[in-house]
Amino acid sequence: MELESITQNFTTQIGKGGFGIVFAGTLPDENGTKVAVKKRSDDADQGSKEFLTEVENLAMLHHRNLVSLVGYCEEHDCLALVYEYMSQGTLADHLRGRRSQGKTLSWRQRLQISFQAAEGLNYLHQGCSVRFIHRDVKSSNILLTDDLTAKVSDLGIARLLSNLKTETLATLCGSEGYMDPYLAMGFVTQKSDVYSFGVILLEIITGEPPGVKDPEGVILVVRVREKMARQNSGIENIIDARLKGDYSLDSMWCVYELARECTHDDPQLRPTMEAVVTELKNALKMEDHRHKNGQNNQSMISIQSINTNSNPAEKTNQNFRTASDIIGHGPDLR
Repeated sequence: MELESITQNFTTQIGKGGFGIVFAGTLPDENGTKVAVKKRSDDADQGSKEFLTEVENLAMLHHRNLVSLVGYCEEHDCLALVYEYMSQGTLADHLRGRRSQGKTLSWRQRLQISFQAAEGLNYLHQGCSVRFIHRDVKSSNILLTDDLTAKVSDLGIARLLSNLKTETLATLCGSEGYMDPYLAMGFVTQKSDVYSFGVILLEIITGEPPGVKDPEGVILVVRVREKMARQNSGIENIIDARLKGDYSLDSMWCVYELARECTHDDPQLRPTMEAVVTELKNALKMEDHRHKNGQNNQSMISIQSINTNSNPAEKTNQNFRTASDIIGHGPDLR
């Protein structure tokens, strides 16, 4: 079989997901192009339906921040997708996986990766001729090239969005820590992707995993809310210590406030991905301004911002509502 030749009989595993194991491969072309081959496992959570969905979706989607499909294999005993090779693994790997053991991602790099991933999601939401909901946005689905360019991957459970801008689902989908509370009512919207992306923003700030971290079963969104709600608690208490103060507090506050808005329990009060892209672009400008002027992280604008919001807990709590508060809103959400 050609795939066995490309992957040297599936010897080098580089990842694993709900569909199956991902292997490194090399195409038999003059350039020896490296590829990633995602082969369905017998015990995979996702089946042939998800496989065909991903093939169909990727065939109509083309964006610099979406992983490209090179080809696929559909035989009775083998389902496999062949992607462009992303040599630097996933954002999750760099934040807390095997790639995080060396030099940590700088704040500037984290911002750039988030900005590029947001552009990819914004394209899915409104940039292409048809609109999609990704439905499994997470840091392990943001892949990185040699130069750390970010590309969104794994469209196996993506859903084509109808004119109603809402889908009704029989079963929940997504990953622990990233799932929109609104999904409990059976509706999925593009704002569900926004919620998940907000969790990623909290990951790049804190460096912590999105899911349960302690015996009480508290997910990252709740952990951050609780920390910021404590009296006299500053944003420094949630920032990844590995950054060692090398960041602009202006941009850090900007991303924190954006993450807070994205993970609002009420989907109608979350921003669009287009607005997320704009805010992350602004945060990048703040960080670049700091580098250009050789400032430390305590810029004057940041100090004024902190003084204005001397009680971050008050600002953090004032807009959050539980899922039970929004049942009356109905499914007509963008």
